[in-house]
Amino acid sequence: MSAAPPPDDVLRALAATWPAAATRRAGPFLLHEGRGGGRRVSAAQAQGPWVPADVEAAIAGMEALGQAPLFRLAPQEKALAARLAGRGLVPAEVVLALAAPLPLGPVAGAGAVTAHWPPLPAQRALWEAGGTGVARQRVMARVAGPRAALALGDAGVAFVACAGNVAAVHALLVAPARRREGIGRRLMAGAALWAGQQGAGALAVAVVATNAAALVLHSGLGLRECARWQYHLLPGDADA
Repeated sequence: MSAAPPPDDVLRALAATWPAAATRRAGPFLLHEGRGGGRRVSAAQAQGPWVPADVEAAIAGMEALGQAPLFRLAPQEKALAARLAGRGLVPAEVVLALAAPLPLGPVAGAGAVTAHWPPLPAQRALWEAGGTGVARQRVMARVAGPRAALALGDAGVAFVACAGNVAAVHALLVAPARRREGIGRRLMAGAALWAGQQGAGALAVAVVATNAAALVLHSGLGLRECARWQYHLLPGDADA
């Protein structure tokens, strides 16, 4: 088994395998154009020291893109969190980056997982039924490296892609009627098998900290937290 991947490698892989439609700089902030792909591809991030005017420029830049102000902060960015609070932005969900070296332990039935690119109509239908609609599927299509849509019949689907030595899993979805059957575990194991075939040495995933079921799934496969972040947004966007 290889060593656990460095946190920075995991974060870079999560970004590269779920990319924004475009990025641009606003002073020390990196702005992401999401085009409906979700918070992870729409949030601004500080790339270095900032002053209050830089925060205002970042907010103006997001508004110019037609996006509501949205920032992604690491736990240590307390001064930025306070500045955003003064502008009316509130903290939202905490997201955990989890990773494990490959190979994962054996999982019965993992070999039944199929991998396709582009996704088959049945895979797209599963995603759409679970809320991963066209805009989020376009995020997958933007990935430059190796990628695959994984499926276990009509029971579940996931997206996996490689960036450097790390493969990342996104949009894992199990059909409601097939939950509690180990489908998610088999999809993750199938992702690990695919990643190993691409030469990756680690598998990663991003999970909302309050998603207890997902945390149980991933911890049971050996994935451990290596980084975390929190979104800050306007109160009216908290449920978006």
